[in-house]
Amino acid sequence: MMPFKMIRKTILITGGSGFIGSSLVRKLACKDNYNIRILDLHSMKNAPSGVEFIQGSFEDPLCMSGALKGCDIIYHLASTVLPSSSNEDMIYDVSSNLVGTIKLLDLAVKHKVQKIIFASSGGTVYGVTGKFPISENHPTNPICSYGITKLAIEKYMTLYSRLYSIQICILRIANPYGESQNINSGVGVIAKFCHQAVNDKAINVYGDGNVARDFIYINDLINVMINVLSIKETSLVLNVGSGKATSLNDLIALIKTNGIQLEVSYLKSRSFDVDSVCLNINRINCLLGTDDSNKTSLSQGVERMINYYMDKYKK
Repeated sequence: MMPFKMIRKTILITGGSGFIGSSLVRKLACKDNYNIRILDLHSMKNAPSGVEFIQGSFEDPLCMSGALKGCDIIYHLASTVLPSSSNEDMIYDVSSNLVGTIKLLDLAVKHKVQKIIFASSGGTVYGVTGKFPISENHPTNPICSYGITKLAIEKYMTLYSRLYSIQICILRIANPYGESQNINSGVGVIAKFCHQAVNDKAINVYGDGNVARDFIYINDLINVMINVLSIKETSLVLNVGSGKATSLNDLIALIKTNGIQLEVSYLKSRSFDVDSVCLNINRINCLLGTDDSNKTSLSQGVERMINYYMDKYKK
């Protein structure tokens, strides 16, 4: 009898050098059944051995076509704008992210890609809801271009799934945080606050501090992103978060429990900020058979962040 030979699948990760992408790459690289390929404008620091890096943008059809050769699965994480910057140039947001992704989908069909996992936004696609927690069936009324474009990409992905039978998994991700997050990226309030606190710098809060967010620790998010590989449904939309909302004032209070004094400045609120976000995660828990028992609590995550910055800056 011939020995069993494992069939390795090739995974392309657009935006694979970013915070979420690099965390995903490191976890996937520990598994034996995947070849990992990154497409990004910037190389990944300390990339695991064997990971292939292609420098370029998902907007470039020639570069994208080369990256998709022999590819079975795509994690589409790349984005050219942030929620805070998307309203400044909406045409650019649409032309780069929406049109760029449609080109990616056309090439995915051409190269017979089996599955696409898309990082959408649980923090922006719903808009102001007034109801918590928010389920995947809740009406979507984004209040910034970033959320509108993410939602439009979701619709096109669903259309391509219907037309070409590509498996599509749309993850509406809450607010991820973790030790390797770039504090200058314009996103990641926990990383920013913890960094400022450890370095005895004032924290700026937009509004009265009652804005609430659903925070998910990066390791918990990555576990979900890998586990959905096993889901075979043709088209899925899934919330990914903690299922809990924490105000910025409560976050600051939590940081203080780690023995840190904070100076807080309250500034004028921003028009693109949704008041509160709390995602209903029953669907993803049911599909993956998960619960809160093995997830990182916010107090645990904040403590890890404080210790990380203490080790980094207070030696």
